[in-house]
Amino acid sequence: MLKYYVCEAWKNNVTNICRSNAIRTDYADPYVLNKIVELLHNEH
Repeated sequence: MLKYYVCEAWKNNVTNICRSNAIRTDYADPYVLNKIVELLHNEH
């Protein structure tokens, strides 16, 4: 089963704040983790 990150306000039917902008977690998680690693390596 695919999982998605979505705007919490949109998920709760407050559509004037944001759109769904659903992002698959299997795409987002590795991207975010790689960016964190890059930031950690660049601090030194």
